Amino acid sequence: MKKIQNILGKFGLPIYFFFLGCSMSIGIAGLTESEFENEILSNIAKTIKEKTKGLPEENQIDTTIILCHYLQERRSEILGSYKYQSFKASIFISSLQSFYIGTGACGYYTLLTTRVFQKLGYQPKIIQQRVNDRWGAHICLALPLKSTGKLILLDPLFRHTFRDSQNQLSTLQQVSGQWKSYYSLHTPANYNPNYNYQQGWRHTNWDKYGASSRSLYKILVFCYGKEKTDLLSLRTFIIDSYKIQALIAFLVSGMCIAMIAFTWRSGKNKLKI
Repeated sequence: MKKIQNILGKFGLPIYFFFLGCSMSIGIAGLTESEFENEILSNIAKTIKEKTKGLPEENQIDTTIILCHYLQERRSEILGSYKYQSFKASIFISSLQSFYIGTGACGYYTLLTTRVFQKLGYQPKIIQQRVNDRWGAHICLALPLKSTGKLILLDPLFRHTFRDSQNQLSTLQQVSGQWKSYYSLHTPANYNPNYNYQQGWRHTNWDKYGASSRSLYKILVFCYGKEKTDLLSLRTFIIDSYKIQALIAFLVSGMCIAMIAFTWRSGKNKLKI
């Protein structure tokens, strides 16, 4: 810390202006990328709305799952076998990376589908499934219906909507409770039987940042209760990674501006003395 303070004290305003320029550039780049991605997602959502105009809500959900899967599969066929080591692909990772270059699996399929559902006015929740005692081994999606609020289960990777014997969209609890007797017998041919919802699931990885994220979980449980906290899917709030990049960069810019003003004012006062 002292070394950093000595460097800042030595170079003063120039280094603050340097960081200001860098952070502003990163922030503007992030906003530009975010705007571009959201324009793509809005057009996908518009296409879905046009295809399902006047049809029941279930048709819109099915169309969304099918279209998102189709878009990603076509890219995977052409681009998915290659490695991407550019700075952007390695550092500035977008939730739409699989959409662009066809890489990734359940996580990226779910992220794209989640963002499209958000554009359609839904509030999806990402599900991390525990498989063979490993959290996050499979990622899928829970979606509250607009009509009833029922939280249904979808699997974007397998282009699958879980339905009961009456062909009604099913909840995560239904699938978990009746997996062996019914739902395991009505999955796609390529479905991995290990993804059986028997070892648990969660909407947020509260272990991701160690003690800090676990402490946040305890605070939220204290304030809102365990049931509401467990239903919270934090990933959906920060799913637009370029927008988050821009917000952080502009926050740094604001700090730089404050330090520039403070340094300039301090120097001015010294001259007066």
